[in-house]
Amino acid sequence: MPREEMKRPLIAGGGAGPRPLEASDQGTPVVGVLGSGDFSRSLTGRLVASGYRVVVGSRSPKRCLPLFPEEAEVTSQVEAASQGDLVFVALFPEHYSTLAGLGEALAGKVLVDVSNGVQVNLGGTSHAERLAAMFPESHVVKGFNTVSAWALQTGSRDGNRQVLLCGDSAEAKAAVCRLCRALGFVPVDTGLLAARALELENLPLRLFPSWRVPLISTLALFAFFYLYNFLRDVLQPLAVGGRGRAFYKMPVETVNVTLPAVALVTLALVYAPGSLAAALQLSRGTKYARFPGWLDRWLGRRKQLGLCGFACAATHAVYSLCLPMRRSARYKMLNEAFKQVKAGVEDSWQEEEVWRMELYLSVGIMALCLLSLLAVASLPSVADSLNWREFTFVQSGVGLAALAAATLHTLLFGWDRAFHRDQYRLCLPPTFMVAVPLPLAVLASRVALGLPCLARRLARIRRGWEKNRHLRFTLDWSPRKMVSAKTEGPDYFSSPGAMRAVPVGPVGRPNRGFITGSLAAAPGEEEIQATRRHTEAFEKAVEDSKVLLKRPSTEDLGVLYGLYKQSTAGDVTTERPGVLDFVGKKKWDAWKAREGVSKQEAMDGYIKAIEGFKTKYGF
Repeated sequence: MPREEMKRPLIAGGGAGPRPLEASDQGTPVVGVLGSGDFSRSLTGRLVASGYRVVVGSRSPKRCLPLFPEEAEVTSQVEAASQGDLVFVALFPEHYSTLAGLGEALAGKVLVDVSNGVQVNLGGTSHAERLAAMFPESHVVKGFNTVSAWALQTGSRDGNRQVLLCGDSAEAKAAVCRLCRALGFVPVDTGLLAARALELENLPLRLFPSWRVPLISTLALFAFFYLYNFLRDVLQPLAVGGRGRAFYKMPVETVNVTLPAVALVTLALVYAPGSLAAALQLSRGTKYARFPGWLDRWLGRRKQLGLCGFACAATHAVYSLCLPMRRSARYKMLNEAFKQVKAGVEDSWQEEEVWRMELYLSVGIMALCLLSLLAVASLPSVADSLNWREFTFVQSGVGLAALAAATLHTLLFGWDRAFHRDQYRLCLPPTFMVAVPLPLAVLASRVALGLPCLARRLARIRRGWEKNRHLRFTLDWSPRKMVSAKTEGPDYFSSPGAMRAVPVGPVGRPNRGFITGSLAAAPGEEEIQATRRHTEAFEKAVEDSKVLLKRPSTEDLGVLYGLYKQSTAGDVTTERPGVLDFVGKKKWDAWKAREGVSKQEAMDGYIKAIEGFKTKYGF
């Protein structure tokens, strides 16, 4: 290679000093970085490599100069704050006091806070909010705190490409988003500073928050089944006068009998909440009612529970393969051979035992294969490549097939042992009898939900149908004539564009077909349009209430329920629930409190309440 090429720097700029701003892309700002730590050095290198002019501010610029790329200018904090159009604050929060004199230099500029705390902050003020209070004339954006210095050095291809941002200024967030894309990351705007900054700062500090309950549940199941098998297989022989040789089973045999039971129950726990949720929707007749908190959290932990079950099943397979390798297994084989020779038995073949072994091993291998497919499909890179129908087929169809195969594997292993008295050691049934009831119940519930009468109703509910919902259909026959029809429940007509459904109060079933009343003069077109717009605004508010970031308080939920019932059903028409129905009484009281309010006023109140809750709980 010619010496001229050896002397040429890898990054344009020649090392003679900071590259002038004109060399950057049109409109690219000068980026200031306050701080000289590991993150600051990695960020500076990435910015320089992406074509930005970078000015680093340090309290000791001469000492830090060799640590940064030659293309970056290392100077004082005041100089960096003055030159930078967009400034990264790469300091620990306890050192924010050193920036107290930079208020004038940072006025009107975008400050990117990349700091994190040392422990989870559950109720205090975020570091970004403290920074915003220190520099009220600057635009603070929280971001890059979830990106490590290593990811900045190696590139986004080696990790998550998303950069979570939040801030109060749309223009400031747009500038940071452009910089994120230039660095090869994908910006994600999460909302306002006060609503999201604390959550973003806590994200890097949480240790597997979604895995805590699944892991504890799996460990609790393992402890239960291990103790159960210990009592049956280790202590029971001693209780009947054994020679104390049963303790050797504890490291391998007892663990190997415990793992499949844990795997089977854990896999059943993955699909049990789906059946409970479907049963709740069928009983309520709507998909819009919130699930109980415990069920909602259970539904959100199914992936982790499934992976824990797969880990137990895979470990069980490894243990089973290693069983013949043990010294105890060899001694047992020799003892059995000696007894057979001594008894003069030439052929020990037992057809029933052979078939049982062949069948349960084959089914077990198939179950492990299906579980492996589920585990692979749970990887984010694989799941993102599947459409919704493919993902549902894998996680629901293949998953239920795996549960059925695992249950059949356990039943074939147990065979007829449930009917042998000698299997009830210490009055305890065989382990498989304790493990299979829950999977069998889950499979039976899925079969029941698959019946046409239930499956069709559930499909209608999940497409928006609601039980006991009353609609008024207005059909425009002519510019001057129209007919009003009241019906109970949703109906589908050949020309849906000609009808408009408006929620009204409960009405009785008509005696003469679905159209009642007589032709009447149509209201004015402006009145119809106004009513339509108002109803659409109310329906939009109802949909917005379902996607609030945080669950409203009980008091606020009561306000929403009362306004909704008054808007759709009018004054209370039912009796107050019984003494033990605490939830029903609260709902009834909230509805009763709105008695006398017109539907129009109740709709207005609901819309106004939702607008306030968007700010209060996030949207």
